[in-house]
Amino acid sequence: MSARELPKGLVVVKVGARHYVPPVRLTVNGEPGEFPEGLSVAHLVAELGLQERRIVVEVNRVILRRDQYGAHRLVAGDEVEIVHFVGGG
Repeated sequence: MSARELPKGLVVVKVGARHYVPPVRLTVNGEPGEFPEGLSVAHLVAELGLQERRIVVEVNRVILRRDQYGAHRLVAGDEVEIVHFVGGG
């Protein structure tokens, strides 16, 4: 298979110049989506453009501590809820 050809049958996510992996299906704030396999919570937060110190992340109904975001890898079927705090008065 050349670098320009994609495997047939599955939707794939490009990881590198010649590496393709099937995405994993996650639900983020009630919306289903496909994301790269092995995605950490920290990478998801960064991809969404959120600041870690202003959010709380829950994965499968378990609230994660901020220091767990980098180590916690998301897997197919995970349900992620992200609550973003907004200041004001």
